Amino acid sequence: MKITLVYGAMPNYDAELSKVLKIVSDTFLELEVEIETINLAFEQIPYFDGIGSQSDENIIQRIKTANGVIFAATSVIYGIPAIMRAFLEHLALPGYGEAICGKNCMIIVCSHLGDERSALNEFSLILNRFGAFDSVKIGVPPAVAKTIGNDESDIITRQSEDFYRIVRQNRKFIIPGKETFNAPIAEQTSGEEPMQEDIVMKPDIATVYEKLNLNSMTSKQEKDVGDIAELLSKKHINPQGDIPSAILQMPSQNSKPREPKQARVKTCKQMTQGMPHYFQPQIAPGFSATVQINITGGEIFEGYVVINNADCQYFEGIGASPDITVISDAAVWREVLTGRLSAQKAFMVGKLKVRGNFVVLTKLEQLFKPMT
Repeated sequence: MKITLVYGAMPNYDAELSKVLKIVSDTFLELEVEIETINLAFEQIPYFDGIGSQSDENIIQRIKTANGVIFAATSVIYGIPAIMRAFLEHLALPGYGEAICGKNCMIIVCSHLGDERSALNEFSLILNRFGAFDSVKIGVPPAVAKTIGNDESDIITRQSEDFYRIVRQNRKFIIPGKETFNAPIAEQTSGEEPMQEDIVMKPDIATVYEKLNLNSMTSKQEKDVGDIAELLSKKHINPQGDIPSAILQMPSQNSKPREPKQARVKTCKQMTQGMPHYFQPQIAPGFSATVQINITGGEIFEGYVVINNADCQYFEGIGASPDITVISDAAVWREVLTGRLSAQKAFMVGKLKVRGNFVVLTKLEQLFKPMT
């Protein structure tokens, strides 16, 4: 399963939104869901003029391959921020709106002025307009956004899990005003005249009994019903009383204890995708770098991390002009990410190869917390 997260976040304005997105992303990573992030702040989305751009086209193609889509933003004066609206307006172009048609979407809005509900409604109207389902909506008011505690975090986690189940089941909803999603109540038999709604009458219970012949059981049917009732009573009644025995019985000494639930083990790729969630922005003011990561061995994949002051993002593939390229076996890279082995030590003993600015490698261990 793949979830695409589309958001517009500026480091100096969207700190609260980043907290919420971290909870959501961590939840999906625990569920072993591939989550692709697209920060519109770095995509150079033009104002809508009726003409598509390469940036829009790239985002649309990535959304098309997703099973579900998350749209997230910080509301600005009772509405969606300009950077998000600029992208959504491009859905009106031919073929663009089809990217979200029929997809389940999750909407997340934080606010500084208490106007998150207006932005949520605006999101819903736009997504419904193009046939998408606003399956889960999370609105975070200012007081909650500034001090997200355990209770609020648990609520956001539960809503994220709800969205996971909805996407996995490919659940469909009826969109108000969209006739294409309103299925007919019953198929009409050929040759019959259509029934008028004003003469449709609900049959009474006597008619139902008569049609189903429930009032006239044969002697054999009555005997069968009696046998079934007796069998059920023997199965569910405790010999010492009339209380179901399953309620009273305690586990026997010889009963096999339940085995503990096995924790899900993340793949090396999933751990690498989750690096932005272990990023410590308070250590990164004034620092920017692109880190290319090439993994071999048990897993083979390529990705790169872009750090720009307080913002950190992971992307699939090969980045343009990376400051440093790290080449490592999957098992070794897992030890580095979990803090069991330092990147510098892995490099010194030859377990990890580095090309480019070695200073960036030493900085990485400060910028990222060990994954537990």
